[in-house]
Amino acid sequence: MPISLKTQYKQLKITALAELEIVTQVATEATMRKKNLQSVATKILLQIIAKRGNILWVPKPLCKPDKMMQVGFDTAKVGS
Repeated sequence: MPISLKTQYKQLKITALAELEIVTQVATEATMRKKNLQSVATKILLQIIAKRGNILWVPKPLCKPDKMMQVGFDTAKVGS
C-alpha cells in the first residue's frame, strides 16, 4: 500500500471510530479479486462482528478442567 493510502486509511479509521463512533473494516481491491471471494467475505464479516464486541465462538471442553492438561509454547529467535 502506498504511503498516501496508509495515511488516508489511518485517518479514516480514526475519524470513523473516534468522531463518528462507526466501526469500519477495509478490504483492498486485491483482496476482493481473489478467487475464493465467499471465503474472503466470510472473514471480513467475522472481523466486523468481532469489532462490534461479539464473541465469535467459545470452545467447549471435552472433559472437566481438573482432568485437562494445559500445554504452552513460547518461541524466540536467537540473534546472531
